Amino acid sequence: MKKRKIIIIVCLILIIAILTAVYFYISRMPKNEPQSVLEDYISQVNEKNYEGLYDLISSTSKENISKEDFINRNKNIYEGIDAMDVEIEIESIEKENGEVKISYKESMYTSAGEIEFENQARFVIEDKEYKLQWSSAIIFPSLRETDKVRVSTITSERGEILDRNGNKFAENGTISSVGIVPGKLGDTEEIKNENISKISELTGVSIDYINNELSASWVKDDVFVPIKSLANNETELKESLLQIPGVQINQTNARVYPLGEEAGHLIGYIQSINAEELESLAQEGYMSSSVIGKSGLEAAYEDRLRGKDGVEIYIQDEEGNKIRTLAKQDKEDGEDIKLTIDINLQKEFYEQLKEDKGFFVVMEPHTGEILALVSTPTYNSNDFVLGYTNEEWNKLNNDENKPLYNRFLQRYCPGSTFKSITAAIGITTGKVTANTTFNYSRKKLAKRLKLGKL
Repeated sequence: MKKRKIIIIVCLILIIAILTAVYFYISRMPKNEPQSVLEDYISQVNEKNYEGLYDLISSTSKENISKEDFINRNKNIYEGIDAMDVEIEIESIEKENGEVKISYKESMYTSAGEIEFENQARFVIEDKEYKLQWSSAIIFPSLRETDKVRVSTITSERGEILDRNGNKFAENGTISSVGIVPGKLGDTEEIKNENISKISELTGVSIDYINNELSASWVKDDVFVPIKSLANNETELKESLLQIPGVQINQTNARVYPLGEEAGHLIGYIQSINAEELESLAQEGYMSSSVIGKSGLEAAYEDRLRGKDGVEIYIQDEEGNKIRTLAKQDKEDGEDIKLTIDINLQKEFYEQLKEDKGFFVVMEPHTGEILALVSTPTYNSNDFVLGYTNEEWNKLNNDENKPLYNRFLQRYCPGSTFKSITAAIGITTGKVTANTTFNYSRKKLAKRLKLGKL
């Protein structure tokens, strides 16, 4: 009996010891799993919750980067490349030297297309939780702390509009950009203001607008500040502007319309996309810097004329060298559009009509091809590219002759010009003859209208 009691006591002691060991083991186990931390981290990236990311990294990682710098670095990179739908696929989990290493595949969609890569993440236990040992390599494996992620746009060409013989109605050319180098305007405020006044008088741009542009936060004394765009053939005006200290004129790429007013309503014009258009077209690749056809054939053939800019995302070292391309999407130039219009006929009919209100539609009778479309009065498509001052726009928009009104697109009652066609149809069908008489009675017509017989 005594021996049995001893055995029971020993068993109880062993059970207590085992339970105590299990308790201490469980109490020391992390509250989470490293893979769940990694999945949470990626989820926070997709939600753009960069502050939440910082809560998931280890204390040693936080010693190497402040919370503000961490948030800014992640935000600038992920949002700079338009990262979305970031996903991971865990391949292996290993324990080594008190840490857990997870190897995984990562993919994301960006402005330059899809990026895929393999990566590794290490986790340590702090306060009974797994924390991520963070470095810039978590964003991209080859990214070092001193490196930057850059996005470069490869500008595409808009398709050109040609006549039936290959002559250009709309082309990708150059215009003159008039600007000011602030540090060269003058030594005193009085001289500077005097020169700004001269520039305003010559360009038609208000003094307030010029001063607002010169006071922008990015402006420095030696920086070119664009003020006004001019056509390349405005030689006399450009020569006058260049006599003013601080004025500089550069060449810049732009849409050019060689015929100007002669094909204004036909070809139309392009301008910068507005907020409403961008909201509805953002999914089609348009950006805030995009231009879009606003009128005429530029608008009608927008889908074919517009090009798609290329994008390259790459890593740059602290010396400015490109060390690795992460993704690249080649540009797609727009399609050239060849019309049935004959540019010489377009010019000829415009010359005949330019002093009047009216329109010409010239067709090839055997094929139905349109050879010329003229509406007058009209506008110069180049002016929309160069930009209107408020005074110029108000003058154009309020002109009683309605130069913005496209007459050849409107519906008109054919009137007396159609009577010969009606008569020909009547004779051909036998409803009337050459001897048929038509009598007009106002009373009978009024009676029939009242009875609803007409």
